[in-house]
Amino acid sequence: FCGLRFPMGKINEDEFITYKLIFSAKKIVYINTQLYYYYVRQDSIMNAPWSEKRFNAIEAISEQLIFARKNGYKEFERHTVKRYYYQLLSFMAGIKMSGNKDLKIIYKKRIKRELNRGKLLLIKHHIKPDYIKYDDLFGTVYPISTKLRRYRMAAFRRLQLKKGL
Repeated sequence: FCGLRFPMGKINEDEFITYKLIFSAKKIVYINTQLYYYYVRQDSIMNAPWSEKRFNAIEAISEQLIFARKNGYKEFERHTVKRYYYQLLSFMAGIKMSGNKDLKIIYKKRIKRELNRGKLLLIKHHIKPDYIKYDDLFGTVYPISTKLRRYRMAAFRRLQLKKGL
């Protein structure tokens, strides 16, 4: 890890460090075998109610953008721009599905500001969104990837099951 440490008090801590490890590696080997399984606990941080800490992911992705620009990694920068924007769309979906109207009021301005930044980045990098979807959370039209659309539908179904609908 050569002086690299996970940040204290942050969720999505892997987002802050993994890319640094990958880009500093002298050699990376790929094998086509699944050796890692991701287990999601019901009481995990990612299953906790939506909170301000979720913006740690945006902070980490912003750091990745700075890193990519500084080091001239154009492909990584382009990929990170997409992730930045789609992460915000995921936040919108999470807030909406939480059913907590206070969250919508609290984070509406911040998410809109970040989405506007994301839209400018998409335009700058000539990235055409995969799909356009109307969202009544903020009353806007925004792009959404097929993967995120599937995630939203699965999350919505889980929410319905949880509420017994």
